[in-house]
Amino acid sequence: MIAQIVAAVQTIESTPTMSPRSILMSFLPCIMLLVVICFWGLVIFGLIKLIKYLGSAGREQKLIRMELSKLADEVQQIRRELKGGTEQKENTN
Repeated sequence: MIAQIVAAVQTIESTPTMSPRSILMSFLPCIMLLVVICFWGLVIFGLIKLIKYLGSAGREQKLIRMELSKLADEVQQIRRELKGGTEQKENTN
């Protein structure tokens, strides 16, 4: 029994231990795979966002044109009101 324990201790002592460098090298393929997956995930995410942006660009352009036409109408109406107000003042003087 004691001989078996001594033999087990000697076996444990004789087995080489892994250095931190060798541990890092054993995880290196996993780390590289994780980096590649993250990179391609970002590329795919960017492409999806770009496609959505390009798809809605025409609609956004129409909305902007509508808003600008509304603003132009409002400015024209305000100018008429101001012009009409100054004409009334001139007529009363």
